[in-house]
Parts: sequence; structure tokens; C-alpha cells
Amino acid sequence: MNLSRLIEPEQMQLEIDGGSKLLNKAFERYHRMRRLDRSAQDIVSLHIVRPSGHQDTVSLGAAALLQHCKALFRMFSLRIFHSPDDGRSSIHVCGAVEYVIDRRNGRISARGIGDGQQAGAVRQRANNLLDTALAYQNVELLKPLCKPFWLQFIAFQPGGICGKSGLADHFQKSLWSSAPSAVEVLDEICNRVHRQLRKDPDFLRLQAHLSYWLIKLINPQVVHLALLSRTDKRSTSLDARHVSLVWKYQSLYVRMHSENPRLLPVLSAWLQIKRLDVNHGLKDAVPSIRQDLLDNGLPPKAWRYLSSHGTRKLTRNNNCALSWDRLEHWLHILNKSRWPNPPPPGFLGLLSDAAGEPDNYFQSESGVPGWFWNWSCEAAANCAQDPLAIRQLKDQIVQWAFLVRIYQPKPDGNQQRRRLNWLEDWADRKESCAMLPNEDSWGLWLRNLHWNSLQTLRVVPLLSPHAMRQEGVSMHNCIDRYIGDCENGNYLALSLRECGGKRLALLGLSRSDRDGAWELDELAGPCNRPVKLQIHEVARMVLEQVRCGELAYRDSAELRLALSFNSGGTESQTSR
Repeated sequence: MNLSRLIEPEQMQLEIDGGSKLLNKAFERYHRMRRLDRSAQDIVSLHIVRPSGHQDTVSLGAAALLQHCKALFRMFSLRIFHSPDDGRSSIHVCGAVEYVIDRRNGRISARGIGDGQQAGAVRQRANNLLDTALAYQNVELLKPLCKPFWLQFIAFQPGGICGKSGLADHFQKSLWSSAPSAVEVLDEICNRVHRQLRKDPDFLRLQAHLSYWLIKLINPQVVHLALLSRTDKRSTSLDARHVSLVWKYQSLYVRMHSENPRLLPVLSAWLQIKRLDVNHGLKDAVPSIRQDLLDNGLPPKAWRYLSSHGTRKLTRNNNCALSWDRLEHWLHILNKSRWPNPPPPGFLGLLSDAAGEPDNYFQSESGVPGWFWNWSCEAAANCAQDPLAIRQLKDQIVQWAFLVRIYQPKPDGNQQRRRLNWLEDWADRKESCAMLPNEDSWGLWLRNLHWNSLQTLRVVPLLSPHAMRQEGVSMHNCIDRYIGDCENGNYLALSLRECGGKRLALLGLSRSDRDGAWELDELAGPCNRPVKLQIHEVARMVLEQVRCGELAYRDSAELRLALSFNSGGTESQTSR
């Protein structure tokens, strides 16, 4: 066969191709069809693809990889090996991925497999994209193979879409020559195949089978303790690194589980920062944990509060895992608030964003006093089972916190006994007499910018105290505390919304200390949540447009001043 007559499809000329397996198959078909009078060019154009770019390459590679995975599921899926000498067990998945359970060191890891010459060949073909000697410890145990990365090891197997098949090996080497393009194409292929495998019964059966053997080989008791001691209670996953932590300090976890199971997450958070030696000599971790809380300035009641209520509600939001620093932070705030009943999960984060944090029970320089936190947490705990009431309370807290920061009331004994009833009456009176101006007060040049050029989102500059406060109420944040900076010309706030008016994010710009130019200060969604990458890109475009708009406004202002000065001089000469 004359290889010089072959012309590669366009996508194979430009980048590393996920369809190289199909190209090899085309060569094989040529040998089978030699009795037919067809050229190699006809075979390639007929059986691979017409040159149409990147998407055809990904589609071909995904189809080939999916077919290869299903064939592996049917032939063999799991193989288990035991090594009594070093106390290790390993599970081989489809001959490509190996899970290693090291009982001696209490460690679980995963890596690509390949022995001797085969492993070296795989690494050479992969052009250093994959390292089969690297062990990954961030392994999911309850639902293994939940990320598409493992499919890359399948792709580089012999017979995979990136593997050699004996024919035209030198041509495949030329396909894997540009590494950046290879990463993009292969990632997209693996992502597409993984989305399809998640609905495949054979793959779901493989996941369940693998999870069963992982738990059995590790130790069901260790896995049970790891599930109870997770610092992220809303998570449905179980990281092997956490299981290794429980395995390493199993005696401490067993002791804590027998005394107070709700404190197991506290033990996990404490051990993550302590990193005790294997021969630590501790039989009970409670005295050491309690002493660390006292050394951090917390009273003895902090440990009693944790023992009574646990940690499930002491998180910033529902998606935030518990850490030792965060736990101490919230305990300090609750101490300044005189230990109210814990509110529903996520309420503390909302209260911190909307109201600010107290300095003590009676005052706060930048936020609200501790009594405001105490009353709010108690009210939220009382209506935790009523979604409508808790939603109404959250909206009211934003308004009340704004007024408390401005007027700094000091309730007396009778008013403190009435708690939120008094605060609601007081806020209503202040609302009626504290009408904030709605006229634009700063950044008037922003009204002349053409925000329609962004197209994807609608940009609304907040140019008055009333607009700032309305944004704070709607987004559940404390943007209104920047009103003074806006009036001084040191801060700008812009609301990023959908075309229909729904608020997506709040963009805050501040003056740079170096050159006075505008720079990004804050970009957050409702309740100060992180925003998507697309909104970050829009924010950078808005920042650039604001910088250019201010420069254009200054230039036009200087031009008007110069023209007025020249016209004034001309009139004075004429009068003389």
C-alpha cells in the first residue's frame, strides 16, 4: 500500500485526533478489500469523515471510545488481586485503572495500570499527557468512576482510540504531536462518552460492583465511621482521603462515636489541622480539642454548646464544608451573641452577609450588635419548619440590619424582652421618616455609556442611596454600607441582570491606591454566592467599559472648560 497517496482529513491535519482508531480500521479494511479496485484515498474518505472540523473529530472519537468501553464491560470488568506480603489488595477495572487498598498504611489510591514495557509504551504514546505511575488519592468510594478522567486510560489502551493497532503506527505518532490540542480534544471526547455511560445499565452495574468491593476490602466499620464523620453533611459522596484519615486514627473515632456521635465531624476538622503522628499516644481526643478551644479565647460553654447541638447548623451555607477555622469563627460570633439556639443550616451565612458581624453584644463598628444576632437566630430556630415564615424573616432582616447600622439603637430592658416585636415596630417608624433620596447622586457619566454592546446581560448602575438599598434587600447583601464611598467618588456598584430584569450578580468597583483607576473589588450573586465563569467575563468587559467611559468623560469636560475659557477671553478682548 502506498502511504504517500493518503490525504488526511482536515481535522487530522490540524490537531490530535480522537478518531485515529477509525483511521487504523480504514487501513485494515483496505487490506480486506484489496480484491476490489479502490484506492486508499477512497477508503479514508468513505469510512472516516468528510473534512468538516473539530466537532466531527470529537463525534468519531466518542463513538469509537463508547463502543470500546461497552466491549470491555462485556469481556471483563473487575479483577481482584491480594498481596499478603505487604497487606495490599488491588482492583483492576477494565484493565486500565487500578484501585489500591493499603491496609498497612491506611491509604486508598487509584492509578492507571500497565506492567513493564506496556506501561512505558502507553506513556510514550500519550506524549506525557498521562502518567501511569502517579497515584490519585481523591477517590470517590460510594460512586466510583464518577468523573470522566478515567476514560483517558481506556483511550490509551492497546485497541483504544489512541492506541496502536499494528498498522500505520508511524502515522499515529504524527497525529499525537501537538499536546495542547490533544488535551482539549481528548477531554471533550471523554466528557461526551461519560455523559452517555451514566445512563448505561452495564456501567451502573460496574459502579455498584466496584463500590461494593472497595467497601468490603477497606472495612465496613471504617466506612461507617467515615460516613458519620464527614464535614460536609449534605454531600452524597465519600472521599477516600477522609476514609484514610478515619482509618489512621480509628481508635479516636471509635471512642468519640461511643461517647457523642454528633461530635465526629468536629474530630475530623480538628485532625485535619493537627496531623498527629501515628504514635500519638492519645486514647481520647476530647480533652485536647476542648483545650484548643480555650486557648483560642472561647469560654468553656463553647464545648457544651457543641455537645448539645452538634455542627450541622454551624455552616456558612448549605454547600460549605466544615473546617476547624470556620468552626472557631462561628463559635466566637455565637459567644458575642450570648449563645442563641442554632438557626437552620445556611442562616448564619445569610446573617453575616446581610447584617455584618458583631464586636460584642451591645455594639459593632461595621456590622450589627450581638443582640441583633441573638434575636434573629432565635426567631429563625422557632420558624425553621415553616418555609414561608423563614423566607419572610430573611427579607425583613436585611431591612432591619440596614436601619440598625445607620441609627445604632440601644434597646433597654423592656425592649429587649419584646425582642423582634420591638425591632419591627421601631423599624416601621424609622422607615416612615427616613425616606432615602431616589435622585442620581454620583457617577452621572455612567448614564451615557452604551451598555447594550454587552448583549448577553443588562447592566444597571446604582447611582442613588435608594437604588443601593433596594439592591441590598433584593440580593440579601450589605451593599448599602458603601453609600458613603459612592458619594465620595471612591466606589461604584453595578447590577448585572438578565434581559427580563432578574438580578444575577452585583459588581463592585473601587479606586486603585496606585493610580486611581477603577479595579474589581467584588463580584457576587444573591447572598454573596459565587457566580459563573461567563459572568466573570462580562464583569471584565464592564470594568474596561467603565474605565474608557470615565476617560472619555474627563476629556470632554476638559475640552468644554478650555472652550469656555477661550470664548471668555475673546469676549473680553472684543469689549476692550
